[in-house]
Amino acid sequence: MKNLFLLAILVFSFTISRAQTSKVIGNSVKVGKLEIAQFSFSFPLTWEKANNSCKNLGKGWRLPTRDELQVFYQNKDKLSSLGINFSGTFWSCSENNYGEVFWLSFSNLGTMGREPIDGDLKLWAHPVRDL
Repeated sequence: MKNLFLLAILVFSFTISRAQTSKVIGNSVKVGKLEIAQFSFSFPLTWEKANNSCKNLGKGWRLPTRDELQVFYQNKDKLSSLGINFSGTFWSCSENNYGEVFWLSFSNLGTMGREPIDGDLKLWAHPVRDL
């Protein structure tokens, strides 16, 4: 009986995880050699949680690089027409030599900044993966 209970919990957890994954990835868009999830995570996250949440979506999902975020900002209207909307400030996976990661604000004229990797700042995360 105990084994059946544990199996039921495992199946339920897997179902919830798949549902959360599909809510973020949605109808992803392939642009060049990059696949972009349709949605961002539904709430801001610290960098460590954002990084891990992207990886937990499955094979190859990650935060975009600083350069990718800049390209997204420059093409935000085109991406919006494809159903991908960026509003707010987003984490990148790009790190510097001082233990900091970069972010980009779509709401503040493409302003870029950096924060400590282990900081408490919560920003948006939008998953991508290489094709």
